[in-house]
Amino acid sequence: MSYTVPKHLKGIIAVDEDHSDENNIAGKIVCTCGCERFGILHNNDAEYDSTLGYGERDGLKVAAVCENCGQKHLLFDEAKHSYDGCVCGSCKSADDGSLEEMRCADCGSGAFNIRLAIEQEDRQQFIEEVVSDDPERFSPDDFADIFDWITIYVGCPECGTENEWISLELS
Repeated sequence: MSYTVPKHLKGIIAVDEDHSDENNIAGKIVCTCGCERFGILHNNDAEYDSTLGYGERDGLKVAAVCENCGQKHLLFDEAKHSYDGCVCGSCKSADDGSLEEMRCADCGSGAFNIRLAIEQEDRQQFIEEVVSDDPERFSPDDFADIFDWITIYVGCPECGTENEWISLELS
């Protein structure tokens, strides 16, 4: 089966065919060098600021840094990859300088294995609801890069802890 992989994940997600279909992509992150251990940079712990207006707050951003070669891979940017952020403009992209390094809560390690599960909107529905309303901004191929839901699972290879770290509805 052919899967529609988001552009920014092509070449780094090993699709799990048992848990993927035409609207859902699941798989583990593997660097282009073949390494499966990553440091994680994120702003998941940022505090909500009620003084910021619609579109002014930083959206969630998650990047993986390969433990072997040091290459940084963007996994998720709420402003670019969520329906609410990209289509509706509900948030802005967080600066990379605001991202913090994640540590295992059990052993303190900074290395993780990462799995993602992404729910994409139906392509035809995306064309009818988004592309037809704003063809200058969106094309039919953009549906793969704008998610309805994302779940990120992290596993610590040092102590064996595995967690569903983020599960976020995006539309």
